[in-house]
Amino acid sequence: MILKYHQATFDLLSSLEKPISDELEPLGSICLEAIVSDTLIDSLNEIEQNCNIILPASVKEWYSIQSAVDLIDSCICCNVFHSPDDWCQIKPVPKEWELRQAWMRGVDYKKSQGWLQELTQEFTRDGFLMILSEEQGVSHWAIKLNDHFEDPPVWMEFDSYPDYVWQKYTQTFSDFIYEWVWDFIRYPHKLTLLGYTSESTNLAQLNELFSASPPVCLTSGSKKTFRFRSDDQGISIEEDKNHLLWNLSATSPTSLLKLASKIWTLGYRLNYIAVPKAGSMPPELAHKVTLAQEAFAKIKLAGKLAQEVSEDDYRQTFFL
Repeated sequence: MILKYHQATFDLLSSLEKPISDELEPLGSICLEAIVSDTLIDSLNEIEQNCNIILPASVKEWYSIQSAVDLIDSCICCNVFHSPDDWCQIKPVPKEWELRQAWMRGVDYKKSQGWLQELTQEFTRDGFLMILSEEQGVSHWAIKLNDHFEDPPVWMEFDSYPDYVWQKYTQTFSDFIYEWVWDFIRYPHKLTLLGYTSESTNLAQLNELFSASPPVCLTSGSKKTFRFRSDDQGISIEEDKNHLLWNLSATSPTSLLKLASKIWTLGYRLNYIAVPKAGSMPPELAHKVTLAQEAFAKIKLAGKLAQEVSEDDYRQTFFL
């Protein structure tokens, strides 16, 4: 079956090597095929009727897939992904919506997170469908029911209780789902480099080669973070004190070199912060640092950087 909104996510999952690696163990027991359930569709229809709401088409498609809730639960670490019965109580609750993250299994979710379910239902009455919550309730992600899009934007609020100031997080719900899955499955092999440019840097050209998310404040204050991705490559750029801090990531030294070359070709002259020495790091982290050092050596050899600075020099320049 070809999905209208979420096919890209399942195409991504189908590309995973079998059997699932130990690093992605939470996905090992989950069906990675898009099997739509008539029972779940009936339950979604009941929620629409009971809550007097109309679910956007992409939201309804996602939650009608048997493994959807458990799949995202496995990709969001210690956050809480909301199933439709959190929006509006129904009985019986489909077994596919009762599954929770490994860290929550064996715990009475409804009892331990009762305050969160009450808040979720309050949001529903106010025209928001809560999709995801940070485990301590500091941040929430939701869609607006009155947006009237088949694939609506996802909005985020960060520590703005009780007024709940919302900012656009992704352009569509399907992109929100894809981004969480994409980031999770590449994490075991994710290599990173840090760099910076002046605060006046125009980021518009990155839209030419990358899929861009709306700028969003992921920390307190007014600092914005810009996010871009393409294949296994990601860029996160945060406004900081009088500069932009770039976080480049990819799943191999070769891909990280290609990413740095793309950025250089677009005219961005990054000052790279030297990769730390592995030292006494745990073996898995030390291995990643060694690979990042390999990528950075190739970037320097290719001349794809403005300069290299030590972490101490970087901090003295901007934070002292």
